[in-house]
Amino acid sequence: MAYKIVNNMLPTSKYSIKAPYAMNPLYITVHNTGNTASARNEAAYHNSNNAQVSYHVAIDDKEAVQLIPFNRTAWHAGDGMGNGNMRSIGIEICHSMDNGYSGAKSARYKAAEENAALYIAYVLKQYGWGMDRLKRHYDWSGKDCPHKMHATNSYQAFRNRVKAHLNALNSNASKPAKQPVAKPKPAKKPASSKKSTATIVNEVIAGKWGTGNARFNALRKAGYNPTTIQNAVNKKLGASPSKPAKKSIDTVAREVIAGKWGNGNARFNSLRKAGYNPDTVQRRVNQLL
Repeated sequence: MAYKIVNNMLPTSKYSIKAPYAMNPLYITVHNTGNTASARNEAAYHNSNNAQVSYHVAIDDKEAVQLIPFNRTAWHAGDGMGNGNMRSIGIEICHSMDNGYSGAKSARYKAAEENAALYIAYVLKQYGWGMDRLKRHYDWSGKDCPHKMHATNSYQAFRNRVKAHLNALNSNASKPAKQPVAKPKPAKKPASSKKSTATIVNEVIAGKWGTGNARFNALRKAGYNPTTIQNAVNKKLGASPSKPAKKSIDTVAREVIAGKWGNGNARFNSLRKAGYNPDTVQRRVNQLL
């Protein structure tokens, strides 16, 4: 899409002036703005004045700015309470006065006109309408609008571009959706062959896992937590849960010298909390130093 869609809606407080009735649209009416302003400037002027003149969308070479929702009427077709005002969506193409009223189309007007052709095709597609629903201001009230298309004898060419866009949209919609390629499912992992904790506990008690470090290493290699298994064994045999083996005083003393236990009272408390006698550890530290 060559343009950006911008919403700059008319305040609802001005609906009674510019968008007074609910609408079920049946047509689209194309206009030229009759000046050189951008879509945003057109929108700003539209929303700030209290004239009984209004429209739904202004389109320039960069943006399509909507001002009134398509379910509200606007005063744009000059036919009073006829279908132009009461049943059609008014779309203004900006920059039509570039090079004067009847002069050649400027580059930015051509871009705005092309954006309008695409935008109108999308609206026709949205409502399921054909080209018979596209009208000019001229068709409702005889006003020379869109004046730039009339001056350059190009209104039919504009309709042709709208039709080409609409055909493309309908063609894309009619194509069957691509079926997603099924991704191969990853092979299922074999069911875990690990035994339950209860089973391993019984095997440990029966001596099938060895003793001491040999049992510890065998359990860990098989994917079991040796401490968890030992605690379960102790529980079953009525013994208290195993505690991590304490380090030797010599090992702890060397850790103290390396600064791993902190200093002063903090070290004293840490050692005592870990189950070591701080005085014993300190004596060994003094010996090592």
